[in-house]
Amino acid sequence: MRLAPLLGTVALFVLLFSSVLVLQFVDAAWKGGVAVVLAIVVFGSGGLMLYRMVRRLEDDEARLRGIVESASDAILTVTELGYIETVNTSTVAMFGFRPGQLQDTRFTALLSSTYEEDPESDLLLDFLRKNGLAADGRPRQVVGLRADGTPFDMDISVSAIALDDRDVFTVVLRDVTDRVQAHNALRKARDELEARVRARTADLEAAKKRLEEEAVARERTRAEREKLIEELQAALQQVKTLKGLLPICANCKKIRDDQGYWNQVEVYIGKNTDAEFSHSICPECMAELYPDLMDDH
Repeated sequence: MRLAPLLGTVALFVLLFSSVLVLQFVDAAWKGGVAVVLAIVVFGSGGLMLYRMVRRLEDDEARLRGIVESASDAILTVTELGYIETVNTSTVAMFGFRPGQLQDTRFTALLSSTYEEDPESDLLLDFLRKNGLAADGRPRQVVGLRADGTPFDMDISVSAIALDDRDVFTVVLRDVTDRVQAHNALRKARDELEARVRARTADLEAAKKRLEEEAVARERTRAEREKLIEELQAALQQVKTLKGLLPICANCKKIRDDQGYWNQVEVYIGKNTDAEFSHSICPECMAELYPDLMDDH
């Protein structure tokens, strides 16, 4: 960008020199000095071509300056020692400085104090290397510092340009506060979702454990019920009952069994039930069988 003014000066000098040649050798032109006239024409044409080239360079420089000034990113040029040379309008707006306030200011003034200077070197490359950065054009996220001391997240990319006999660094800064906030909000929502999933998983595992315990309890109850049923069935099998019509003799009161034999009542009942008999004599039979004993009483 500094080449255009230099070339403009050269072009102006060539034009002036050509004019002098025209004045000195005008007589030669009238006398037929064709060679001198041609020399004047050549010098004049060369100066005009150089002038046009300078104008094109100036137009390209103005176009490039317009692109830099209209960029939404902050664009700076920084010296090897880390001092700011030029900034665009977005740099002033992003950091809140006044126009012209950043010229000849240390580039590190735009970064958070967490980034340390190299005590053994003032070179920008050493500062970048010490803080995990590099002049390779790749964007990296850092923490910037506005003029009022407010920190904010930004991307930084640094590129080295060889200019004349020194290196100049182009620094591009982009405010990524919205992106970082969106990322943090997304990460927070993800963490909350994972926490809810873990809580829900724990609830489901607890419910599963309860169901398994209930299933075991039901199985135990079923087994106990079946065991009780078996015990009751076994007990019922041991119980002897009499039911239906029993054929009994109208006179002796013997009972006929299923095999056709007549048995005393106490014998039949003893065989078919768990009842046992103890013999005694009722008063009526006593009076009939042993009237003398009854009279004594």
